[in-house]
Amino acid sequence: MDHYLQVAGTKAIADQSNFIFSPLCLRAGLALLATGADGGTLRQLLALLGSEHIHQLNAASAGLLA
Repeated sequence: MDHYLQVAGTKAIADQSNFIFSPLCLRAGLALLATGADGGTLRQLLALLGSEHIHQLNAASAGLLA
């Protein structure tokens, strides 16, 4: 996920625009997306978020938001 954030930040700097984001919000949004995904999409999201199973991702997300 760090790569995508770096690309977005680099583009904002190049465009001389303001760019602000919350890594926690991005992670929460992707975790929510993973909850409704299956197959290859789910595997890719889990890999991106550093989890092996959806239950592990949900527990990690709950811990971050608690």
